[in-house]
Amino acid sequence: TLGAMMGVGMCSIETSQIVVLSEYFQNKKEIANSIRVSGNPLGGAALPFLLILLFEYYGLKLTYIILSALFLQLSVLIFLIRPYKIQQKIVQAKRIRAAKASMAFEEEMQQEIQPEELPKPEKVKKFDLKLFLNPLYWSHIFMMVGYAVALPQVQYFVPILGKSINLSPTQNSIILAYQAIFDSLCRLAIGYLLNKKLFKKTHCFIACALVGGLGICLIPLAGGFWGIMVTITIFSLGSSGFFATLIVILIDQFGRNNSASSFGFIRMTQGILNFVYPPILGLMIDVTGNFWLTFLSMGVGMAVGGLAIALQPCVIRAAKMDVKLL
Repeated sequence: TLGAMMGVGMCSIETSQIVVLSEYFQNKKEIANSIRVSGNPLGGAALPFLLILLFEYYGLKLTYIILSALFLQLSVLIFLIRPYKIQQKIVQAKRIRAAKASMAFEEEMQQEIQPEELPKPEKVKKFDLKLFLNPLYWSHIFMMVGYAVALPQVQYFVPILGKSINLSPTQNSIILAYQAIFDSLCRLAIGYLLNKKLFKKTHCFIACALVGGLGICLIPLAGGFWGIMVTITIFSLGSSGFFATLIVILIDQFGRNNSASSFGFIRMTQGILNFVYPPILGLMIDVTGNFWLTFLSMGVGMAVGGLAIALQPCVIRAAKMDVKLL
């Protein structure tokens, strides 16, 4: 029940964020998305230490109540989002004031500046099943089949590995907090670089997936606190690249009006696989008595996800599609 209710709530919030992002940000969606996704890891940096204190002093039930109260504060931020038409009017007013203040518009200032017609957001397509007829979209589905082995499973199994090599709860919390902070900074950096259009988004995604997959495979070789810190740093590049680039790639390839559907079906795939993968990964540890096979599977899964996107040019040529990869 808890998982179902949290899943519905989180998916509703995240999908709504994607729709708002695609409507409100036209030219700087890359940096806007990176700012959006950088908040989640920052919360993850604080929560491990907070949870230790809450569990120690209040127990499980009261801890859940406190976390629920904190989560409810999202409603305050949601109510602060301006309606689309009001936001566009404010943007238009700023442009008119800037035009009047500029010496370059001296001649236009003598005439009445007519307000521009407000751009209307494209109607969002709901449950656009035609996406599954698009071969390019299947590359994203296969990407998620691979990525779901690693995300968010790595963050779950690293503390278990740490406990098995006698790391303290505080050390495990430091590892998770460090990973969250580094992940957040990487997401911001990737969004900034993508906004500068220094390289293709798909190339960034592929590189991050391959590097991150390598980092996961190296985690069981770490053997101690500092070794895990190094390998978790490498893994974070794969995690940050996924969150910073996936949404903007989907918007570029399938359109703004399809953002809810294109992201929603991929997220649905991940949700289904998150019922399947964790028990299998845990069973590997129980059967083998070590973490090698589990982390190897997660690392290979992330790398395979990147390779699925790397094959998109082949898919486009085979399907004779008129699509330009950005």
